[in-house]
This record gives sequence, C-alpha cells and structure tokens, in this order.
Amino acid sequence: MARWHYQRALSEKPQGQVWLVRSEHGRTGYFKFVHEDQWPYAGPFIANEFITAALARRLGFPVAALEVADVAGPDGIWQHGIVSIAATSPEVLPWADAPPEVRRRPEAWLRNVERLCQLVVFDAWTVNVDRATDRNLILHRDHGDSRYDWYLIDHSLCLLGAPYKWASRDWRDPYWMNLWKYHHVPEGLLRLQSDWRALRPMVERIQQLSRSVVDEAIATAPAGSLPPDQARQTRNLLLYRQRHLERIIRLWLAHPGVKEYRPH
Repeated sequence: MARWHYQRALSEKPQGQVWLVRSEHGRTGYFKFVHEDQWPYAGPFIANEFITAALARRLGFPVAALEVADVAGPDGIWQHGIVSIAATSPEVLPWADAPPEVRRRPEAWLRNVERLCQLVVFDAWTVNVDRATDRNLILHRDHGDSRYDWYLIDHSLCLLGAPYKWASRDWRDPYWMNLWKYHHVPEGLLRLQSDWRALRPMVERIQQLSRSVVDEAIATAPAGSLPPDQARQTRNLLLYRQRHLERIIRLWLAHPGVKEYRPH
C-alpha cells in the first residue's frame, strides 16, 4: 500500500473533504475523508465505495483503484479515508470536460461503449444518486488520435449511502422504483441508455448473480468500515432491488420526462 502526501484541498462539502494527493511513486489520487459530525451526510462511505467497486468489476464496468489511507494535512493532523487512484494516461478528464463532439457521439470516440450503454442499469441496482454531475465518469487516453477509455469513480452515496438519503423514505418505499426522481444519466448519454435491447442483457446478468456474489462484494469492505447491522441492510437492499430491477428499468424507459443531467 502506497504512502500518500497532501498536495492541495479540492473541495469541502457536508458529505466530506477531498484532497489531491500524490504517492511516493508519483501516482495521483483523490483522498476523501469525513469528520465525525458529517456522518449524517457521509454514512459508511468507505464501505460503499469498496462494495460498489467490487460489484462493478464483477459486471465488467471499469472503476478506479481504491486504497484506504491515512494522510497528514497542511496542519500536520492525520486524517483517515480513502484514495481513488487516477489513471496514468497523459490525458485524463471528467465527462463534463469532454469535447462537444465526444459528448454528441460517444460511440465514435469511446471504447467499450456497449458497457457504457448499460451503466444506468448498474446505477439503478446500486441506488446511485450521484452520477448526474458529469464528473463521476472519467475519460483517459494515451494518444490524441485514439479512442478514450473510461472508468467510474465516487460511489460513496450508493447502496446505504448516508442517513439523510433515507430520512423521509425507507429503501423499500415505492418512491425508489421511480429512478428518474433521484438519478439522471450524464449529459449526452440518454440516447445510448434508452434502448431495452441494449439494457436487457445487463438486467438479466445482475438478476442471475448469486447471493454469494453479493456477500463476496460486501466482504471487500475494509475492517471496521461497515457495522454488521449495516452489512445486513446492504445485502437486503441489493437483493431486493435485484428482484425488482426489470420493473425499475422498464418504468424508467417509459417515463417521458427529464432523465438526463442538464447543467444549464
């Protein structure tokens, strides 16, 4: 496991702080940590990240490598959190900063587009309320004339997310069957993610996953990051939404309203 060193602060939100960090080997990472009083907005964020990443890899979705780390800030105080390790490619950028032509026709500019078309299914299963900002989908490439590879980041609000997520509605509430109410796809991707023929294989693949696969993913949560009762809740949530996934996606496809992120 690498040692990570503070470079600069990037953001400070109710759900946690993010620092740019660098390893002794020159790798770039994004270190997230929370203070105790931020628990209502952060929840078991380390466990959520590891579990969601394990499920994503199982299904063929590329995700950033993760490490639990302790990093000293500019004040010398050590913080405990998680590092999302960035790609080493010369060109790395979030979907939000992709050139207009890439966002208009991603199938002409990206590799593994078939899997990207199915991302909405995975996000529906894991109750991802935080994909729409266009900054949690990362593009990278080694040469300016090649297609972009891509990977996913920031799944801390998936699964159980944070306590505020369920403050007014339990995860079994019918509200959560209506995906468009809490999840919009990144701008430019709705066209690719709106065909049942493209989405059905991933729906079926998730529904065919055994309970042991779900348990194996939950077991990747680092020691101490997920209390036993929350591990059980996470398992129950995933199995419940697994059973109802086809209905969730069919309702989403039939909905005529806004389903894509609109930053302006």
